[in-house]
Amino acid sequence: MWKREIERRDVDLILISALILLLELTLIRWISTEIRIFAYVNNLVLLACFLGIGLGCYYARRPARPVLTLVALLAIMLLVDSQIFRTSPVMLSVFSDSLIWFAHEPYRLPAQILAGITATITLFAAIAAAFVPLGQVLGSLFARYRDTVLAYSINIVASLIGVWLFAGLSFAYAPP
Repeated sequence: MWKREIERRDVDLILISALILLLELTLIRWISTEIRIFAYVNNLVLLACFLGIGLGCYYARRPARPVLTLVALLAIMLLVDSQIFRTSPVMLSVFSDSLIWFAHEPYRLPAQILAGITATITLFAAIAAAFVPLGQVLGSLFARYRDTVLAYSINIVASLIGVWLFAGLSFAYAPP
């Protein structure tokens, strides 16, 4: 039978992997609920999370600043609560493939499009920024393993724990 003691790096990898997936799922559900453009194009939040994690893993040799995740999450909360971000789907409804509930006035069309695209890109960038420090921690933990299959296996199991945590919060009707 294969035996191995759990090391501190294993615990750290479990914690960061579970946290990343829990936060990822939480943001996907919350932002898609609050800002309709992310409900119509629901992979935008997922892509922003992947971009942030990927950039973080790429820059794993640099010191991670987890406080940046907290700052980015605070910014996301403020952005989601602002009126321009809530109305960005209406501003983007002028595109022929995303008609959304209103008749636009032609003289305001370019400004609406620009405001909607800017709001969407800003929120996308804030989501990605929230995951960069977490990706840095994840990448530095992966670098500590000689056996990459073991590291990836721990990451997958811990990610499932993050999914189960999210499911538990959903089951308990936890508010956003």
